[in-house]
Amino acid sequence: MRIKCLRVLLGKTLRNTLILMAICLSVLNMINWVYYSYSEALIETYNKYSAPAGAVFNTRVISSSPTVNPLSKAKNGSAVSPKRRYPFFDPGESYSENGILMEIGPPLDTKDVRKKKLNFDPSKYPLELDLPKLTQYIFDGKKIKNKPINPHPFQYVYNAENACPHENLHLVVLVKSRASNTVTRDVIRKTWGNQKNYKGVSIVFLLGHMKGWEKNISNESNKYKDIVQENFVDDYSNNTLKTIMGYNWVVRHCPNANFNLFVDDDIFVVVKNLDSYRSNKDKEPRIMAGKLLPRSTPFRDNGSKWFVSWEDYPFDKYPPYLAGGGVLMSWDVTRAFAAAFPYVKTITIDDSYLGIIAKKLNITPRNHGGMVIRNPGKDTKAAMAMNFASVVAFHRIPSPESMQATWNQYIAKYPIDPKAKR
Repeated sequence: MRIKCLRVLLGKTLRNTLILMAICLSVLNMINWVYYSYSEALIETYNKYSAPAGAVFNTRVISSSPTVNPLSKAKNGSAVSPKRRYPFFDPGESYSENGILMEIGPPLDTKDVRKKKLNFDPSKYPLELDLPKLTQYIFDGKKIKNKPINPHPFQYVYNAENACPHENLHLVVLVKSRASNTVTRDVIRKTWGNQKNYKGVSIVFLLGHMKGWEKNISNESNKYKDIVQENFVDDYSNNTLKTIMGYNWVVRHCPNANFNLFVDDDIFVVVKNLDSYRSNKDKEPRIMAGKLLPRSTPFRDNGSKWFVSWEDYPFDKYPPYLAGGGVLMSWDVTRAFAAAFPYVKTITIDDSYLGIIAKKLNITPRNHGGMVIRNPGKDTKAAMAMNFASVVAFHRIPSPESMQATWNQYIAKYPIDPKAKR
């Protein structure tokens, strides 16, 4: 009898334990779903009611009269003057010996920094100055006496100077691409990056220089007019240089755009969903959205391609940043970053570097549930399984064939009428 009762009790205990575990798993799944679905809205509400002190990017400054960008010229040599939302400024021309001298704070004490496990302190990351105030001075047309610590001395090989002709330009997509990835770029132009399918959208490719590919890139640039290339070496370790080039270029050549999307060339973009998001956020400032990584740790193994030394970055964690595969920015944020680059010490990991600048500018990166990162399966030529109704940017498309197959799958579900541009 006692044994029988014990079996009944144990049976009930096991059943109750399994029920409790199932409930806990359900709650965890719900929390995860809420985070990825609504974290953006929560951050948006926080930004709205708790703007950080010193924030200077919360209003659109409309120029009283359009200013001609001297760097942008039409084919006939005449200057192009698109409708501008902001007065023009050149990111590389902020320094002057007669400019405003910004106060520099004390540097970080790096003694025993490996043992201290320091949290990131934007006031201790070079330059140790008030970056929002500095960028506001630049936007007001003032020069800065402090010498830039991150100059960008490279020259354009091709600059796609007529890539942003639209007066009503909603979006510029800047695709970071390895110079040798000509096939990938061709597939993008025929699939999600076909500009004939959209209205008010421009797409360009960001390249460095690669020996042996000069003729190919020259032919490609002459044919498509969408190549932005500078003369630094096209290598993974120079991704930050490529990113800075992209920001500088879009500020100089596309100042009438509302949004900029920075992506890698292994990303599949659903522009229709991006348009919906953009339309809802069109008048909202300070947007920096993507796949949020809230507390990433630097790679200290010098065998890793993501290696960053303690000397280059003496903190134990990165500030919140967005995975570099896809970053969406409103124009005011893009412009602020371009102004800030010369005055913020660089690291080779470009997405982490953007998080550092965002923190120093008091800009909060926000999570966007439509930015998806997946590891490819074994069949590298197959279409990637994704929810086309919600995905904005799908990272890690493994091959040009997979990109094409994914596009074929997309248009089978959402046919595109080229006459009715989005």
